Amino acid sequence: MKLLYVVRKAKAKRTGLAPLYARLQMKSQKTVEFSTGIFILPEQWDSRGNGKVLGEDRLANVYNNKLIDIRAEIISIHSDLERRGKRSTPAIVKGIFTGELKERATLVHAMQKYIQNRSYEPELSKSTVSNFRRQMKNVHHFLVFQKDLNLLCSDVNVRTLANLDNYLRGERRFKQVYCNRIIGFVKTVLDFAVLQEWIEYNPLNSFKYRRVERKKKVYLTQNELQKLVNHKFASWRLAQVAELFTFQCYTGLSYAELIRFDPSWIKIGVDGKEWIFTDRKKVHGAQCEIPLFTTAKKILEKWKYTVPTLDNQQYNRYLKEVAFIVGIDKHLTTHVGRKTFGNVLQENGVSIESISGMYGHADTRMTRSYYVDVSAVKVAKETEAIRNL
Repeated sequence: MKLLYVVRKAKAKRTGLAPLYARLQMKSQKTVEFSTGIFILPEQWDSRGNGKVLGEDRLANVYNNKLIDIRAEIISIHSDLERRGKRSTPAIVKGIFTGELKERATLVHAMQKYIQNRSYEPELSKSTVSNFRRQMKNVHHFLVFQKDLNLLCSDVNVRTLANLDNYLRGERRFKQVYCNRIIGFVKTVLDFAVLQEWIEYNPLNSFKYRRVERKKKVYLTQNELQKLVNHKFASWRLAQVAELFTFQCYTGLSYAELIRFDPSWIKIGVDGKEWIFTDRKKVHGAQCEIPLFTTAKKILEKWKYTVPTLDNQQYNRYLKEVAFIVGIDKHLTTHVGRKTFGNVLQENGVSIESISGMYGHADTRMTRSYYVDVSAVKVAKETEAIRNL
């Protein structure tokens, strides 16, 4: 590693004084510079040898001593890193010298900077940023619990994640699937730290998550859905909730899209019939293109194309009553309606690619993994012709 001092004439003041910068160079590494805090006239600088400020006055002597001290500290930092087997680059040495690296290299600071950077991305929804903040809060609780709030990114290892996982499951009583999301957030933050050159590599790439048994997808069968549609509710509120849920089952709209439904979304499609066209609120740039099925259209006409709004928690609470009254032994939520849509379509012969497009998914893997199941009805229909094999 080489240390050179250079006068930045382009940054000279009106008085003619120009700042003296320290330049750190190393083979195959990016050169970095930082200010020494010294201002001199360009003609005062002698670049021969290690460089020095010309003059016999006391100020010139003070400046030269400061330059010697800077060089000595840079050499000391570089040697110490190599002695401890740590990576030593111009950026790292500069960061330690200026005090920037110590602050930035903490896990807390890295999380804050990561969220701050991501929040400027236009395609990222507010709910995703909020999820990042919640995950950071849980990691912060863990660090306080461990009494290690100033944990450096370079000191995070696989054991740290194992301890975090135990803390989240034990102290916080989170389910494993949510613990894995928080751990994944930490790994992503460390990838960000690598890009910022705060650490050399992500030590968590070898970490293996605890396996989570995939839950069975919950959705209504065609018979259950028809049972719900035909039921006459005594309570107008429950009838309204049942209609909202039915509308989801025939459109696949999520709760976020449901509550902001607008009649302008209905346009004529390629087949000359009415479709629903809307951008996904959760995923920037993703669009849902859904044929307006007869049942959904009748519900819209009844509502005069104005979807009644209902708080999500209240909606899910009423759905429990609806399921009990109709006799559906399933835990109904707004998301069950969205899943029912895809599974009913599949049972009626619609391809997974078309269903994925209607959901607004980027590819079919999301659709297969979390929404559409291979139902017994579909298997029965497709094997009917070969039963006598």
